[in-house]
Amino acid sequence: TVLSECVNALERLHTDQLRSSSSGAEGSGVKKKTINRQFRADMVLVIYLHFLLRFQSVVMAKLNRGNLPKEDFLVAMAAPVAITESLCTKFATMSKRGGKPVVSVPQTNKDRVLCYLLVVGMHASNNHLNVTALAKDMRVNEAFLVKYVRQTGMKLLKKRGGGDNGEGGQDTSPQPHTEAVLD
Repeated sequence: TVLSECVNALERLHTDQLRSSSSGAEGSGVKKKTINRQFRADMVLVIYLHFLLRFQSVVMAKLNRGNLPKEDFLVAMAAPVAITESLCTKFATMSKRGGKPVVSVPQTNKDRVLCYLLVVGMHASNNHLNVTALAKDMRVNEAFLVKYVRQTGMKLLKKRGGGDNGEGGQDTSPQPHTEAVLD
């Protein structure tokens, strides 16, 4: 999945940064603390990406047919209420039907969720987002997602998988895939 790829990319980056910081004795303790703090912040992005993916899947599965009672939406999210409330505030509209609160997500906000997913995924994957894995996780066609990738200004690269990634490093995905990168 795209989440595991993000975690792997961040772990590789963290390990490389720790190795390079320990080569110089002066100030290496402060550098390591800073690197570890950045790693924790990046892992928070991965967790946020997870909940964005969950929100998007609930929106696509449950809200394509219209409004959903708020209680049903909270159960479908299977996430802490504070996180669900935050995502609803950012991407959904709340109204009342029959005296009970209901959740709906207009198409413009569905597009916004997709763009947030791409940007957070790009940050969480160290600027090499596997679009093929993200499309699979989102259960959407890759061509559909590519449209949004291009709109956010990312460049698409086709990767063969399992070989050199063209930048002196190894391409860790064993399958051919499409990757989004920033210029």
